[in-house]
Amino acid sequence: MLTSRKPKNIKYHNQRLILALLRSQEVMTAGELAEQAHLSVPTITKILAELQARGLVRSMGKGNSTEEGGKKPELFALNGAHRYVISITAGSERIKCALLDLTCKVLDKRSLPYTDGSSYESCMDDISALVIAACEAGKLEEKEICGIAIGFEGIVDAPRGIFRFPIHNQAWGRDLPVKEDLQARLPGFTGITINNGSRFAGYAELSEHPEYASCRVVTISTGTSTGGCVLENGVLMQGANGFIGELGHITVRETEEKACTCGNKGCFETAVSPDALCSYMQELEKAFPREKEPAADRSDSCDYEKILRLAAKGDACARKAVEKSIDYYSILIRNIMLLYDPHIIVIQGIYTLAGDFFLKRLQELVKQSPFFHIPQGLSIVFSGLDFDRAADLGGALYSVDRYYEGEQLFEEI
Repeated sequence: MLTSRKPKNIKYHNQRLILALLRSQEVMTAGELAEQAHLSVPTITKILAELQARGLVRSMGKGNSTEEGGKKPELFALNGAHRYVISITAGSERIKCALLDLTCKVLDKRSLPYTDGSSYESCMDDISALVIAACEAGKLEEKEICGIAIGFEGIVDAPRGIFRFPIHNQAWGRDLPVKEDLQARLPGFTGITINNGSRFAGYAELSEHPEYASCRVVTISTGTSTGGCVLENGVLMQGANGFIGELGHITVRETEEKACTCGNKGCFETAVSPDALCSYMQELEKAFPREKEPAADRSDSCDYEKILRLAAKGDACARKAVEKSIDYYSILIRNIMLLYDPHIIVIQGIYTLAGDFFLKRLQELVKQSPFFHIPQGLSIVFSGLDFDRAADLGGALYSVDRYYEGEQLFEEI
């Protein structure tokens, strides 16, 4: 953080300002930058020359003349190939890896199953091997990678780089020093950060909605596992010990025989999982058989995606099954309102397939209690991002943001 008004610090501040403006637009002229930065065109021209010399900015040629005619202005853009980031998602069975440039364009994707899923050390070796393989695929040196983000499933103490509790790989143990162990395996790399994968997926929403950076947003992601994140004015909240965003483990039903992976019963994750949705559908089809319907029109009760799509199209039985999940979503959201009081809740994952029916019914249930019927309302929306894309993009965007905001950039400049 800059703490003085020395000329060198003012210079760095202005350079960062120009980089931030160029990140928000594909191309800009010196005049447009001067207008938005409230600096003179000669000052902007000098800054652009310095940033071009460092490889951070590139010229995109000439733009169109103004209506009055005259000299065509030069266009400038970020140089996405100046540095690169690696985004890794360590799931319960596989590890996925993506190599991206500074504009978050995916250049390479690869994945592999765990060599030994029961071994933490083997997992660290697998992640390290994927990082090396991604660099080799891109023909990149270690110094060209400015960030490596790894998302895990479980309790992650991100500031300390410790994986507190691997919920789907409990044989690994607890309080695992992931950042330290990866740094030892990848000594030439910088910018290693770990977090919960759902937090990174939630952070990706900032790429599609820059306006989310000026309010409080909570994301809920549902799939084979469930999680979320809290964004406070564009900042990914971490919590004191890594529990923030573990929305899947909030209790939403009192009577439940099946235990969650966390060890408790009645968790949101078990209530809205794909298996739970299929079981709701099976119960309904047993109670209300649809023998007269053509086989092609019947739902496959083991295919949760088909159930959700049928609900979106108006299938009565599928909608009743999905409504059970909506009930649990409404309980969770009322808890979120009490805990975080957000402006926006973004739903990611499988339930986006249910369409407007899901959102409309959910909003009705949330507002059913007079206590939660706030005049200003609460915006509940679906994410426009595919969840796999969100996982890749979120970790990459987080690393890119840290690069442009961090001291490392000052050292390079």
